[in-house]
Amino acid sequence: MDFIPDLGPILAFTAAAIVLTITPGPDMTLVLGRTLSQGRAA
Repeated sequence: MDFIPDLGPILAFTAAAIVLTITPGPDMTLVLGRTLSQGRAA
C-alpha cells in the first residue's frame, strides 16, 4: 500500500491552492471596481 501520491498530483494540488489563495474574492472585486469607477469619491 502506497499512501504517498506521485509528484504530478502533488504539484497540481499545490498550483491550484496557490491560484485560489492569490485570487481576490468577490468583496475585493467590488472594492476595486468602485475605486476604479468613482475614484476617491467612493
